[in-house]
Amino acid sequence: MRSEKEMMDLVLSLAEQDERIRIVTLEGSRANINIPKDEFQDYDITYFVSDIEPFISNDDWLNQFGNIIMMQKPEDMELFPPEEKGFSYLMLFDDYNKIDLTLLPLEELDNYLKGDKLIIPCISKEAQLLFHSGYDLTEKDHFDIKNLKSIT
Repeated sequence: MRSEKEMMDLVLSLAEQDERIRIVTLEGSRANINIPKDEFQDYDITYFVSDIEPFISNDDWLNQFGNIIMMQKPEDMELFPPEEKGFSYLMLFDDYNKIDLTLLPLEELDNYLKGDKLIIPCISKEAQLLFHSGYDLTEKDHFDIKNLKSIT
C-alpha cells in the first residue's frame, strides 16, 4: 500500500504539471484533525479545472494515479443524472488505496466554499483561494500540507 506521502505527492504533482488544474483541495476524514488517521482512509480530493470536458471525455489520464481495479462514476449513471456541474471518480487501486476525485469547474469555487467547511487547500494557482478551512490552521500548517507532511 502506498503511503500517505506517496499518494499526496502523486495527487499534487499531477495537478502541478497540468495547467488546467487550478486548485486542489482535500476534504473528508483526512481533512478532519479530530479523526485519528488510519491507513484505510480514502483520499477525498477536488480538482478545480479551467475546462472540465477534456477530463471527462477520456478516462485514460486517470491511469496516472495507479492500477485501478474498480471505478464508479456517479454522474455518468443514466438513472440518476447529475444535478451539479461537477464529475466524480470513485477509484480503488490494486494497492487498496482509494481516491474519491471530484472535478469542478473553476467558476463553482464560491459555491463550493459555501458548503463543506472541512477542507484543506493544497494548491492554488488562483489568487481567489486564500487560506480557507473549517479549522484555524496556521501558516505553518498550510506549509506542512504543501510539503506533504501530516498535520498532527
